[in-house]
Amino acid sequence: MRPQLVRLAGAGLAGAAAELCGLGLVASAAWLVARAAQRPELAALSLAIVAVRGFALAKGSLRYVERLAGHDAALRALAELRGRVFDALAAARPSARGRVRDGDALSRMVSDVDAVQDLVLRCVLPAVAAVACGVAGVVVCAAVCVPAGAVLAAGVFAAGVVVPVVAAAAGGRAAVRAAAGREELAVCALDVLEGAADLAMFGASGRFAARAVGAAGRLEGAERSAARVAALVAAAGFAVQGVTVAAVVWAGLRAGVDGVGAAVLALTALVAVESVLPLA
Repeated sequence: MRPQLVRLAGAGLAGAAAELCGLGLVASAAWLVARAAQRPELAALSLAIVAVRGFALAKGSLRYVERLAGHDAALRALAELRGRVFDALAAARPSARGRVRDGDALSRMVSDVDAVQDLVLRCVLPAVAAVACGVAGVVVCAAVCVPAGAVLAAGVFAAGVVVPVVAAAAGGRAAVRAAAGREELAVCALDVLEGAADLAMFGASGRFAARAVGAAGRLEGAERSAARVAALVAAAGFAVQGVTVAAVVWAGLRAGVDGVGAAVLALTALVAVESVLPLA
């Protein structure tokens, strides 16, 4: 991954900038709509109109740059890593190769290496953007109303730190069982397919097929457990988001913020918390 650090850094900066533009777009649009409802002169809205257009164009462009640079770096690193894994397996001593089944080796070549790509594209880069957007959202809300900014900071921490930690603790075992199940199923499937003639000769086809079916059943159970945990985590994240938005608006209204400020607080809090939800 080291040769691709420059590309990854560029992708991370572009992603963070895109999230910030999205936050600015929502905040300026909220102010524009709420202020326009008061029927001021057009000159009073001109700056917000320009800001909405600028943030919208910048967000789309920066998101494209982030996707392009991030996938380019991840795929380059993936190709290099896959070659290194293949070379390591090929250069291993016969005694060491004997301890690695063909299905296990195939799983390492495909699934385990692909997991590195997911780590970069679905964990590292979104985390950078989420931190930037969360901090910016807190700053914007604090500029409108300090208590509302403090409430949003607590909500962002809960959604971006507490929920992911609980999710990792609750779903870690299911994820480990699912990974082991995929390796077991790959080994059993290759044994049945590659050794079909020998198994038929010795009358063991049914027994090995039953082993593969059992491995598939265990994998299905592990993946169902992981899916249930993921669903509960997603529900918890959305609950935190809703409670945070309501609490931010309540804190702002209690501090005397007018309707325009309340609209900005509500949508800014919504976007700030939403940006950290993928971390779970």
